[in-house]
Amino acid sequence: MRIERWSVLLLFIPLLAIFGCTSEQEIEVPKAVKSLENVTVHPPDTEPAGEILLEEEITYEDIEEVTRGRISGNVAVDSRGRVYIPDFQAKVVHAYNADGSYLDSIGREGKGPGEFQMIRTIRVADDTLHVLDYTFQKISVFDLQTMKHIHDMQLSISEDMHQSPPWLDWTRKKKLNYKPLDFYVRSDGNYLIFFGDMAISSVDNVSGRTYEVSLYDPIEKVYLKHDLLSFAWTGQTLIDQSRKGMTVMFRVPHKRGSRFAYTGSELIHGWTEEILIKIYDEEGEYKRAFYHRDPDIPLAVEDALAHYKDSGENVVRAIRNDTLPETWPAFDALKLDDEGRVWISTFTRDPHTSQWWVLDGADGTLLARFDWPRKKQIEQVKNGKLYTRETDEETGLQKIIRYDIKIK
Repeated sequence: MRIERWSVLLLFIPLLAIFGCTSEQEIEVPKAVKSLENVTVHPPDTEPAGEILLEEEITYEDIEEVTRGRISGNVAVDSRGRVYIPDFQAKVVHAYNADGSYLDSIGREGKGPGEFQMIRTIRVADDTLHVLDYTFQKISVFDLQTMKHIHDMQLSISEDMHQSPPWLDWTRKKKLNYKPLDFYVRSDGNYLIFFGDMAISSVDNVSGRTYEVSLYDPIEKVYLKHDLLSFAWTGQTLIDQSRKGMTVMFRVPHKRGSRFAYTGSELIHGWTEEILIKIYDEEGEYKRAFYHRDPDIPLAVEDALAHYKDSGENVVRAIRNDTLPETWPAFDALKLDDEGRVWISTFTRDPHTSQWWVLDGADGTLLARFDWPRKKQIEQVKNGKLYTRETDEETGLQKIIRYDIKIK
């Protein structure tokens, strides 16, 4: 078995202050932070105090009986350590035992109950798997004891609904078709449904897009509330028009966007412009926030292009024609582990390396920082394990790799 060890510096620091109890001369903070109540501001340039070892354990990949297609959406892990991987080509969810052996496939391609066309998001809640199909705008639920289908829920929105959302009118006027993009299962079994439009038909209807959060009751199969929360959406989208047509790029690293996570009782949101993490309760009420100073990594055109190695001339032209910000975003990815800690990836001067920060979910205290290859995308941190999505350089096939986390 191949072993990789990555040294990670662990830092435990005392809480500096709740903003309002410290002077602006001590720490300069942006206006967005000053306007908030109950926000914790942390000191910059703190020093590490420990070490973490990440030891590669298990690879979840193709076997003789199953050839997996491209992974679609996210990867989920249950309390037993079983791993669930959505397959874009086969339109099923592959289930693996904790030891890496193949367990079963869940669902199948089709238009009926428990069948998929485009898997967007999967979530594990207790002993059930919930699968959001973007094409059919539905969630299918499966029993993880038997791997059998339980029921489907239709999530689409229309004008003749008993309670139509307040954003429906203006989105239709902008020729937007808001659909469910993501969801979380609340502690009471209800769903937080995130609506938005991922399609790009013209440059004119990109600005002003949002994520709209609604509350859905899966028992009664009705929406309970539509205006729970609203967040900015850019999709990190870059659009370039030329005589050769329009080039649209999603999740462009140097663009800003919203990131989310859910603890089971609290919704966590960050806008990547700065390391300002806000926490909301299940009813959409703001509770608290924490802030760390932006690393301020300078951005040049060649730095942006380094993230698109071997891309076509359209991509290169789009980035060169874009108006680049002076710096990279404050952070990129946002993850949450099962102990309530927030993991965020920040940019470094090396375009191939991220620096991950591990933060206490209660007040944002910095617990750890470590460098990690960007090509090893962290998917999940659960049960003391870290799961990454990686691509085999020889075959081009994607695989999920599990690392054991040891703290020294």
